[in-house]
Parts: sequence; C-alpha cells; structure tokens
Amino acid sequence: MRPSEQAAAAGAPAAGPPAAGAPTAAGPIARTPLREEVRRRLLAQLFDGTLPVGERINERRVAETLGVSRTPVREALMALEQEGFVASRPARGFAPTPLSARDVREVYPMVAALEALAVRSTEPAVLAARLDALAALADELAAAGDDARRVQRLDDRWHERLVSGCDNDRLLRTLDGLKRVVRRYELAWLGERERVELSTAQHHAIVAALRTGDLDDATALIELNWRGTMAGLLAWLERREEARNS
Repeated sequence: MRPSEQAAAAGAPAAGPPAAGAPTAAGPIARTPLREEVRRRLLAQLFDGTLPVGERINERRVAETLGVSRTPVREALMALEQEGFVASRPARGFAPTPLSARDVREVYPMVAALEALAVRSTEPAVLAARLDALAALADELAAAGDDARRVQRLDDRWHERLVSGCDNDRLLRTLDGLKRVVRRYELAWLGERERVELSTAQHHAIVAALRTGDLDDATALIELNWRGTMAGLLAWLERREEARNS
C-alpha cells in the first residue's frame, strides 16, 4: 500500500489542500475513500475531454498521476462501467463509451421534464430570490463567445441555480445523474455561436416568465431549451457519423 493510501486508511490528514467544489482532474488524492475520489477525478477528465471517447485509459498512468496504486483505479473504472461511462474490452482495458443517438433521444426529454418539475416544486419566494442571479449568469453566457468549456460551465451553473431551491433531494439526484450521461458530449458543439445566442435568449425568456409568475410558460420554455440542445447534439452526432463514413 502506498503512503497516501496508508494515511487514508488510518484516517490521517492527507498532504495538500482539499479540493473545493466540483472535482478536478489533476493533483494528488487528498480524501477518502480512495475509490470514490478516483472515480470523481476520472469523471472530471471525462467531462473536460482529457479522456477522449474510444481511447484506452492507461491505468498505470492514472495511478501515477493521482499518487495511488492501481487497485483503487481499477475499482473506480469498474464503478464507472456500471454507470455506463466506460466499457471494458478483452485484453484492451477500459475506454470511455461513445454516445448513441438513442441515448440522446431517451435522456434529454427526461431531463427536460424533471427540470420543469423541479421548478414547479420550488416555493415561489425561493425561486424569485434566484432570478437576478439567473439573469446575470445568462449575461455571462452571452459574453462567453466560442469558448466551449466556459460555455458549458456557465450553462451548467445556470441550470443548477434554476433548480437549487427545490427541496426534493431525490429528484435533484436523479436529474444530475441523467445530465452526467450526456454532459461531456455537449462540449464538442456548445461553443457554436448560434447555439450560445439561442440558449442565452431562452434563458432570459425563462427568467422573464418566472418574474411574472407564469409557471406554465416558464416550464414550456425550459422543455424547449432542453429539446433544442437535444436537436443540436443529434445533428452533431449525425455530422460526425457522416464524416467517419466519407
């Protein structure tokens, strides 16, 4: 067992500052349990494109980068395989799984419906207190240009803020799990200027509807926003398939 694992098993504080907020893809492991922390780091690499779809994941390199043995890395990869993020291949190890058009068609309508439900489940005063922040985030998104990673971060933050007042934890966990399925693939096309402008306009329209208390209009716009994302991603998948076959 490596020193970092011995310290974690003994409950001793690990060296270095703890990670804050969302998981990062680099730096030594600092928290326990190791398998879960490695899983979170690998997810971060999947989402930011560090681990490309279809490319074999080098377990030894991951272990060296994170300062752990290969055991928690393999355990984390097995957990990610159960979640559908990676797939194992005989004699080739693990690789990030590609996204199918079927996955997109199945997941996005569910996300749209659950996010609309989360908004409807939020107390009006709690929702109203978030509207200025939502408008400001929409303005930031408009200024993000074609920086796909920044666009994705701001878009994620906007949607997270929108539902953050919902007190149905099970609903929010389910919603987050569904978003994880497709989030990393959005990175490939979210930076398109036309898409950013449309998303920004839709976000502002949702805020405007919520300011008037029109939940029916707001939730219809939320579903329109997600279905537009679905259509864009399906078109991107189709273009990628055509390029592969040409």
